[in-house]
Amino acid sequence: MARHEVEFEEQISLEDNYDEKVKPVDTIRGSEMYVRALEKLVNHMPVVAFVREAREGGMVEFISDNISEFGYRAEDFHSGKLAYGDMIDPEDAAGALLELQENAREGAYDFVQTYRIRTGDGQVKWVQENTCIFRNDEGRPVYYTGTLKEIKEQ
Repeated sequence: MARHEVEFEEQISLEDNYDEKVKPVDTIRGSEMYVRALEKLVNHMPVVAFVREAREGGMVEFISDNISEFGYRAEDFHSGKLAYGDMIDPEDAAGALLELQENAREGAYDFVQTYRIRTGDGQVKWVQENTCIFRNDEGRPVYYTGTLKEIKEQ
């Protein structure tokens, strides 16, 4: 048997430290490492991901770094300097808000809508927003989570 085969067999037969090296998902879920791993994954996706409070003017709890492709900085949303609605084109803002409110009121858990945004440098782009509504035990919306991606002009 070649040396690298022996080393490999020794590595896979060592189970004495297994519990210390591999933790069940339940013990890492919610940990800082878990959150960082999810953020890294989301930041490398070809869409912008977001989590925002489900109330008018609600804070953006998370928006992926690739919001920079639309000319914005994630920090500006996290700090409250910008609200999610600030980037929606003024001509589409009322309709997008109404669509959101109707879906929330009617008990929807997810929906898709299309509207225009203004980029940081003033360009107009069409986007598709896929939104999931997270509700509390009473069924009231708590968070809107979802993705935003640029689409061809409508």
